[in-house]
Amino acid sequence: MSAHSSFGDFQCSKVLFIAIAASYFQCAALTVAAQSPSDDETASTDRVLEEIIVRGIRNSLRNSAELKRNASNIKDAITAEDIGQFPDDNVTEALSRISGVQITRNVGEGAGFTIRGISQNRVEVNGRTTIGRGQGRNATISDIPADLLGGLEVIKSPTADMVEGALGGTVNLKTRRPFDFRKPNINLNVKGVYGSESEEHQPNANLLATDRWDTDIGEMSALVNISYSVNTRREERASFIGWRGRCDFDVDADGVRNNTTIRDELGRHIDCRDDPDDFVYRNNNSTFIDTQRERERRGVVIAFQWQASDDLQFYLDGNYNEFIDNDDRYAIDAGPGGGINFTSLNVNSDRIVTDFVRTNRRPIVRSQAIRTESDVFSFALGSEWSFKSWDIKGELGASSGDNFAETFQINGLTVNNTSQVTNSIGSSAVSILTTADLTNFDNFQVSSANNNITFNSRDERFARFDADFYLKEDSSFFTSIEFGVRITDEKFERDRVRNRSIDPGGAGPVNVIVTDPSASVLYSLLTVRDISDFLDNVSGSEFPESFFAIDTTRIFDNRAALREFFGFPTPLTSVPQEEYELKEATQAVYLKFNFANKIFDVPFDGNFGVRYVKTQVDALTQVATAAPGVLVPLTENNDYSNALPSANVRFKLDDTLYLRLAAASSVVRPGFGQLRPAPSINFASGQGTVGFPYQGARGNPKLDPFQATQYDISLEKYFGDGDMASMALYYRDVSAFVQSFAMLGAQIPGILAPDGSLAFIDLRIPVNGDEAKVYGFEVSGQYTFTHLDGWLNGFGVTANYTYSDSEQSGQLSTDSQGRVLPLNGLSEDSFNVSVFYEKYGANARLSWNWRDDFLTNNFTQDGRALYRAAIPQLDFSSSYNFGAGDRYRVFFNVRNILQRENWSYLENKSAIRHLSTEDIQFVLGFRAKFL
Repeated sequence: MSAHSSFGDFQCSKVLFIAIAASYFQCAALTVAAQSPSDDETASTDRVLEEIIVRGIRNSLRNSAELKRNASNIKDAITAEDIGQFPDDNVTEALSRISGVQITRNVGEGAGFTIRGISQNRVEVNGRTTIGRGQGRNATISDIPADLLGGLEVIKSPTADMVEGALGGTVNLKTRRPFDFRKPNINLNVKGVYGSESEEHQPNANLLATDRWDTDIGEMSALVNISYSVNTRREERASFIGWRGRCDFDVDADGVRNNTTIRDELGRHIDCRDDPDDFVYRNNNSTFIDTQRERERRGVVIAFQWQASDDLQFYLDGNYNEFIDNDDRYAIDAGPGGGINFTSLNVNSDRIVTDFVRTNRRPIVRSQAIRTESDVFSFALGSEWSFKSWDIKGELGASSGDNFAETFQINGLTVNNTSQVTNSIGSSAVSILTTADLTNFDNFQVSSANNNITFNSRDERFARFDADFYLKEDSSFFTSIEFGVRITDEKFERDRVRNRSIDPGGAGPVNVIVTDPSASVLYSLLTVRDISDFLDNVSGSEFPESFFAIDTTRIFDNRAALREFFGFPTPLTSVPQEEYELKEATQAVYLKFNFANKIFDVPFDGNFGVRYVKTQVDALTQVATAAPGVLVPLTENNDYSNALPSANVRFKLDDTLYLRLAAASSVVRPGFGQLRPAPSINFASGQGTVGFPYQGARGNPKLDPFQATQYDISLEKYFGDGDMASMALYYRDVSAFVQSFAMLGAQIPGILAPDGSLAFIDLRIPVNGDEAKVYGFEVSGQYTFTHLDGWLNGFGVTANYTYSDSEQSGQLSTDSQGRVLPLNGLSEDSFNVSVFYEKYGANARLSWNWRDDFLTNNFTQDGRALYRAAIPQLDFSSSYNFGAGDRYRVFFNVRNILQRENWSYLENKSAIRHLSTEDIQFVLGFRAKFL
């Protein structure tokens, strides 16, 4: 799609803002000239600056408690124990230590997160927007090397000056700034990571260097932080797919069998027409997948600060993150052909088919190589100027990100179609076995291949201006007034290339035995995949020990020859009707009042204000016409405005006991994937006819934003040296979450079959659902046993527990049995407990994290709700400091000690969707300070 400059809307207001910003920077420059410090003043610029880098678990907890205590709103924080020593190797997993935060994992790594049961949250780096590699709003924070961070904040109650975009909370990732250090510093961390299942050793390193110096025009400081990491993980997964209500079994043995099921209004199979007692729920296929994932991360932070005078500072921040993901996946599923051996079928009391034998099958071998490359760059130039009773801040910046993802998959079938596949789903173990010969190359027939490429690009430019005016100290109530403006222009583009050599009948045009000399490119890639240890830690599970496959690690090296062999066109075929462009422009202004006073001799302080934001969305794509190959442009627009009031108040009941109250209106715009106007149709999923529709999805540019009214109460007790306990109640009333709605068997104008005909499609589109409510409470605390004598006073503990619940209504809010669904991603119960010991230069910590079952998709697999079972995680970390000034440090960590089992199920725990396990990760490292 063509690129267009989008920094041109709302021109009048932008020109006015730029004029104001230019005037401000010009005045600031004049102030530098007028206030250049004398030699004596320069000498005094070594003023008292708090060195925020904390060392050790106790100091980290103390620092986090002080950040929470002194905040003007409700928030929690984590600070790094030392440079390159964030509490977890993955930023998302570090978030799971905070009360109210629940995370999900992908191939063993922390990936997504919710705050107080809500996934619509905002992620920032140093208070600025971050750009992700997908179609969502935020960066995938696990892509950011944890070693670059000095800390993070989870802000749960907003203030008017904060950028909108969070219903549950805002996560602010904080990199280090040059003036955080009083003297030059060079710090090197190196470590090695080993996975128990991947059996790979991988290097990690982090280097930080900073310096500060005096000049004739003020004090300057610069910082460079470079991080590099590689992490290899293995996931072993058994999946049971295609679950659907069936009526083709004579379950009650009355001699009546009917193949017709009754569907409800959402298309879910719910009953048998003639013999309801025969209704069962079973999966149509079974697959086991062996995934090896290598993730490489590179990150650079560059920062410069110039203290031109006591009242004026300039800064320049730049961040670059590169992420490379190589996935190699090998899978076998039951394949086409044959039927069910009814004598081997078992049905439990919930009418779930737990095991059966498929006869006359041709198992399919899938070899899939996936490569994802993304890079994100952002920078900001700003200044902070204090003048009499004013603090003025101005900032200009931009962010850009590109994401390239390519998948090359080669599918093969066994030649012999007389094999049987046994499918067994137990309460604690699963099995997928076949009688097919999976190690004889002569029994391997390549049937199809596909090569898909997706490219996303996203750019944002922003400008903001903030001013604080401090009132006289004798003011009876208000202490200061803040106001500001923020303008952004954003563009998201998606390009798509898709090529398939597949025949809907499954026999495929290639249909070649790989030992045939004419298939030399395939023959050279043949391998036997050894999976004798597959799910071996799950007692009772059984799978084949090995099978033939295509070596996925060599697919991309032979990409050109494979494309030629499979007859892919040159260049590859783009899919313009699946490509789109979104442009979004926002204008925001805010006014905020800060106050402090007493009531009944109880001091209180806080703030209240309002933020007003206007949003304009333009979506562009192309749709097919009745004439094959002819596309016409389609443009859809949407605009809306939101007024977002907020208020926070803190009562100091005594010097150590604080009560906080907060209320706010918040808004979150739908993700780019939810807004996309272009459909994505799987033409291999059916025939486009009434009985066999294609499966597809598209977005909805007309979606309204999520908007919520939120209320928070927090009671906090601070005691000892960094010890604290807190309890919080929260309530969110959300006007409309986005939900998935299915248009079943519909003919959609502009969506044609490959032959140009108007096809029948099961199309899923996002719609604004009904109102939902989220509420709950959280308790947390941290305590060090400093009152004990001797070595015992090195112990300490941190713990938190969160309870969340939700209510929603409407057609899309119940499961197939009429039970009200919770919100996606919400676990009712979650908790964290860490016990640590720190003394004599050594520390050790054992951390337990647990979250309850949660909904991951409210309509999938025949319209049933998909849940993830409870997730436990046990981790260990330790270190020892030695040398003058603790210059050296060695550390040893273990992640996922118990090698947890991950389960998902469809409404009933015996309808298992998948079972998987991941690596235990061992980390051994060394740190040295050179200055």
